[in-house]
Order: sequence, then C-alpha cells, then structure tokens
Amino acid sequence: MSHQENGLRPTDVAILDHLAEHGLDYPEVIAATHPAGTDRTARRADTLASRGLIESVSPEVVYRVTAHGERRLAAYRDGSIGAACDD
Repeated sequence: MSHQENGLRPTDVAILDHLAEHGLDYPEVIAATHPAGTDRTARRADTLASRGLIESVSPEVVYRVTAHGERRLAAYRDGSIGAACDD
C-alpha cells in the first residue's frame, strides 16, 4: 500500500471528525459541514468504509466511525501517520 493510500486526506479527517462527534450521519449531512462537496465526501466515505475506518449502519447509507477509524484519527492527530492531499 502506498503512502498516499495509507494516509488520511483532509476530507477523510473531516468525515472521521464529524462521525466521532455526531455518532452517525448521512454523507450529505457530513458534506454540508465540509467544503469538499457531496460527491467527493460520498466517494471518500466509500473508501473509508472499504478500509474499515467507518461502517454503514443502514441500507440508507448512514455511516459511523469504527474503533479502527478512531485509532487512525488519533494517530493522525498525534502525528503518527501522515496526511495525503485530496485529489
């Protein structure tokens, strides 16, 4: 896995922060609080879910952060992992 694939992008951090604070939410609501927009937020949420950092909790695509995602966010804040740039 490359550094960029392993790192968290600013949109990833915003999604993880939002879910850590609010518990669970729709990608559209998360996007409303971050300037990346709905499409990018939804794509990054899908990527975070595929990496096990967040999980869908209903068929309506409502996400919540996982324990793994909380650890990655904490490591990011501690400087243990780097950040990659959003595309």
